[in-house]
Amino acid sequence: MKRLRLPLNTFAVACLSCGLTGAALYGAPEKVPPGLLLPAAIRCTDSKPIEVGGKPTGFATCANGLRHRPEAVACPYVPRPLSDFESPPGTDFSGSCKQDTDCREKPNGSCDVVLPIYKLDCHYGCAQDSDCGKNEICECKSPAGRCVPTQCRTDGDCRDGAVCGEYWPNPGCFLEVAYACQTPLDSCASDEQCKGRHGAFCSKDGAGPRVCKPMSCMY
Repeated sequence: MKRLRLPLNTFAVACLSCGLTGAALYGAPEKVPPGLLLPAAIRCTDSKPIEVGGKPTGFATCANGLRHRPEAVACPYVPRPLSDFESPPGTDFSGSCKQDTDCREKPNGSCDVVLPIYKLDCHYGCAQDSDCGKNEICECKSPAGRCVPTQCRTDGDCRDGAVCGEYWPNPGCFLEVAYACQTPLDSCASDEQCKGRHGAFCSKDGAGPRVCKPMSCMY
């Protein structure tokens, strides 16, 4: 019987369509076909660490604009001073807070805008991954971390030069992000590479590759 040989990219498409996550595809060597290379345009180069209040977060930004996670560390909590607090025009200041230090019921409190009504309210963030649910990581932001969906924990879960990078699951919903390993089929790494293309946001559907998409967010 003649054995069928599929091109490597065909194998990758099959793996992605069968439901394997980025972490499953790149986290286990036996799942990765040899010869698949990450395109140079989306590789993470000249990565610079991201700090909050001068403290390390474990996250970094690549030269192409992709935010990724080299290592997992506890997120610093640095409340924003009132002088630095900015809210969009039309914000309802009759909410439960006016600045981060007003939020003291739990650790890691922040005073944030509630969409779509633009009302200020207290939110309480995370400090480490164990504060979050299954398949989530604590993304370090200012003033506190927040739990976001993920298919990988750190860059170490990825293979062949790929990193555990951020993307928009719902393009244009700026409060909703997720993380996954890059794949050789990705056509973008960040929004910066989507300018003038089919969309303004670098997004992906489930285990599919990253592609440029137009805004589709609805609150």
